[in-house]
Amino acid sequence: TALTFTLTSKAIANHNGEVTTEIPVTANRNEERLTIFWTDEKWSDSKIQRANLDMANLEVSNIERLVTGLDGRVDIALDVVDGKMYWTDLRHNREKIQRANFDGSNVEDLVTSVVNPQGIALDVEAGKMYWTDETDIGKIQRANLDGSNVEDLVTRLGAPKSIALDVETGKMYWTNWNRIQRANLDGSNVEDLVTIDESQGIALDVEAGKMYWTGGDGYRIRRANLDGSNVEDLVTSIVNPQGIALDVEAGKMYWADRYTEKIQRANFDGSNVEDLVTGLDRPSGIAIVMSSLVNPTTKPTIVKEDVNGDGTVDSKDIDALINAIIDGLTDAKYDVNGDGTVDVNDVVAVNANRDDAAGAGAPARLGNLKLSADAVNRLQEQIDLLIATGDQSPAAMRTLIYLQQLLATARPEKTQLLANYPNPFNPETWIPYQLSKSADVTLTIYAVDGQVVRTLTLGHQTAGMYQSRSRAAYWDGRNAVGEPVASGLYFYTLTTGDFSATRKMLIRK
Repeated sequence: TALTFTLTSKAIANHNGEVTTEIPVTANRNEERLTIFWTDEKWSDSKIQRANLDMANLEVSNIERLVTGLDGRVDIALDVVDGKMYWTDLRHNREKIQRANFDGSNVEDLVTSVVNPQGIALDVEAGKMYWTDETDIGKIQRANLDGSNVEDLVTRLGAPKSIALDVETGKMYWTNWNRIQRANLDGSNVEDLVTIDESQGIALDVEAGKMYWTGGDGYRIRRANLDGSNVEDLVTSIVNPQGIALDVEAGKMYWADRYTEKIQRANFDGSNVEDLVTGLDRPSGIAIVMSSLVNPTTKPTIVKEDVNGDGTVDSKDIDALINAIIDGLTDAKYDVNGDGTVDVNDVVAVNANRDDAAGAGAPARLGNLKLSADAVNRLQEQIDLLIATGDQSPAAMRTLIYLQQLLATARPEKTQLLANYPNPFNPETWIPYQLSKSADVTLTIYAVDGQVVRTLTLGHQTAGMYQSRSRAAYWDGRNAVGEPVASGLYFYTLTTGDFSATRKMLIRK
């Protein structure tokens, strides 16, 4: 669900309509910057990200991954008073509502007794959060901001999605499967406002008496009066808009388009549609706030090795750099050594200047980690690059060991036999594979007539990636009695109990 903020001469208000903190309004909004928070809905690897937007030239900078390991469609709401973001997480059998600091640190579980949480909205002044739960009956619930005192407010709704609050008049608005509804904040006096075709996001401009929503109705953005009258089509040239956020003073609306995978904005009347962030993974929730409230100008100077800006150079900065390398990010803040490239050498620079006992803290990415094939290839490239530099300093060795452990402990989604390298070869080759679960592994090499040439019993292997030369299966081009085999085509079969696959290779002498 979106965060909408309204700027006046006194205050900033979020999408619920309540004043959250007193701030001055600058003379020229075009000189300001916004911070955009959004959620990426990539299944089993959803994440929360943010970026700064320069209002003058629409330049987007400092794209950061804040929270990872979420699952499915995730909605987000912001508390700018305490610097907290709240979101719904749909991980199967682990559905919950969580929160963290604006920089992604200090993730907390707040409510775990939910079934299928969708939209979320905050009443910061009253210390309450509201959310929709798309259970078999569908309901709206609320709790204190710390997750205590969970209450059912409205039940038997069907499929409620997004939610927004107008605390000034004591109303909450939500999108249901085929309509927009509202009720008092205690759940009483439920009203049907607008008939729609499944909507995903809703936001309010309380001052102007307008509500905006996305999705459904041929996938468009529409608006109406808060009582549901005067429905207008605003933007129809989009594919699948999800969350929506409003910058009321500037007259701009922001939304996430899941299928074109970008963040866009337009004027309130739907004109001047602009792309802001592209190349995402099915973005859904979105929220915006003034950058000065996210990154106060009074914060201490950050050394370049402190990549995540938390005041300490430690394993979290290593993780941030690894994420940047995997995602192909080139922001200046990741170029720690200032050579114009974001790569493993920046990781070495951080490792050389760590505050946590010379790197004693283990990076958090180690463990039951799932990596895509592209991510594995990028990390292997970084390992090869580091080895090629010949750097044997303690920082370089720590970096090399960590990257190798990262690949070794990564758990792929499926077992696969990969192409050997080099191919053609003479006389030796490496045969990579990956295991989604631990198993006894055997590699059998056959001649074209089906005769067994060599059997490599690799033993019991734990789940993980076996792709580097130090981990892949190795064949020296000899048969079972140690004789070099002849040139020609050969086949190799990987067997792990319930899995078997065969590929071919060529010896050329």
